[in-house]
Amino acid sequence: MVRRDLLADDLVLNVNFPFVGPGERLGRAVKADVGRSSDLGLTYAGDVPATGGTYLLSAGAPATETRPNADTTALASDNIPVTALDGDWGKPMPVGIRLLLGSLR
Repeated sequence: MVRRDLLADDLVLNVNFPFVGPGERLGRAVKADVGRSSDLGLTYAGDVPATGGTYLLSAGAPATETRPNADTTALASDNIPVTALDGDWGKPMPVGIRLLLGSLR
């Protein structure tokens, strides 16, 4: 990407590498968008008033991803999601990088 002058000063790329267990195959680098869900679902129990207090945090199943082409979906499929970020956690992927990712196999 550097040799092709595809990295602009205001571009941040987020690259997530999946855990690939025994017998699984690593996918490929794919252009992705920031997902709306998480890899871990969290639930909260209890009430915390403004004066302070505690609540119980429990891990559970993640919420279903609703965004098409989400990084969380790519990661769950053992692919390597590459996401362009800005201050709002989502930036259109520059065309040159999108084409380069599409050419990787």
